[in-house]
Amino acid sequence: MTYRALVVDDNPEILEVVGEVLCSLGHEFDTATCQDEARRLLGEHQYSYHLLDLEIPVRPNRGFPRIQNGENLLREIATRRNGRPEPILVMTGHGTDSPKLAVQMMKLGADDYITKPFATVGRTLDRAILEALETDGHRPRRRHVAATPTTDADVPLEPFTGGELTFFHSHVDLLGVTIISDRGTGQCMAILNQLRRKSGRGQYVRMSGEELATAIQAAGGVGTITGCVQTLRRNIINRLRKTGIAVGRDDVIQHDQQGYCLHDSITVHDGDTAEFPSHVPADVPANHPHVPAQVPAGTELNPRQRWIVVQLGQGVRIQRAMVEREFGVGEKTAKRDLSHLVHLGMIEYRRMGREGAYRLVRETGDLRAE
Repeated sequence: MTYRALVVDDNPEILEVVGEVLCSLGHEFDTATCQDEARRLLGEHQYSYHLLDLEIPVRPNRGFPRIQNGENLLREIATRRNGRPEPILVMTGHGTDSPKLAVQMMKLGADDYITKPFATVGRTLDRAILEALETDGHRPRRRHVAATPTTDADVPLEPFTGGELTFFHSHVDLLGVTIISDRGTGQCMAILNQLRRKSGRGQYVRMSGEELATAIQAAGGVGTITGCVQTLRRNIINRLRKTGIAVGRDDVIQHDQQGYCLHDSITVHDGDTAEFPSHVPADVPANHPHVPAQVPAGTELNPRQRWIVVQLGQGVRIQRAMVEREFGVGEKTAKRDLSHLVHLGMIEYRRMGREGAYRLVRETGDLRAE
């Protein structure tokens, strides 16, 4: 018998890991990154089992991932199977941190759950899937959820109060613990390199998912940013927990309606070679190593225009709203600054799908400031 699974998760790295496991088992599978995609696939196919993440968005590249979205989809899948032996396994980073949540998932129809990151020994993802399928035509017996976490239960945890985020050429450390490396696409490191920058007022920059996707040229758009931030948060929480430090979800990377930013309790340092400086003010001197020679000789730029050129020279794709937010100016002022640079032939506006951004178009001579 050939098994076919539906995998629902908005994290591309998790989808890749799960895909490798299913290929190793010889199982076929479809993937969905949101509720709408999962509903469409459920209407087109019948599956042997389901692997469901909790925090997913409703639509692709839109909205915010919520646990409630995963709960609603879980209810739908449990109802659709109508008594058929099609196990539902919830993949969650919350299982050991919140046993009540795991119990709630069971009540909604889940047959089992497995925590992320997946174990490499013991109860691996492979084993959890095979256990769920060993039913002889009946739904598997539900597991009893422990009343208290089974990992690090006896380790007294200290609250996280901030610390050093150190950038190396191949990895990033927080309090000396590696939280991400440049393996794979390196998109998580690219995001941190964007968020480590500071504005002319000395505050960490705040960038929306769309702005980050444009800046790092993420093929998956906002969905890639959301998945990478989830991975970063999960790594930070799990890895520092092993050292006896309890880190909250928003203690390092914050998010609100204006976008993502680093918490002000974080200090940034360079270990060996980092991609971007932590702070490039608007009045940086012309011989600064991070100032590109992109301005025609004799051209005078105001601080906002100078900042735009510096950011573009570092590979950041600039949108008008970023200038408004950075300097607290209105739409007309930001448009005027950008139009002047376009008129000089230094930058151009390039549309990417429904969104667009500015980028440098040619190298020129010296840089002056007003």
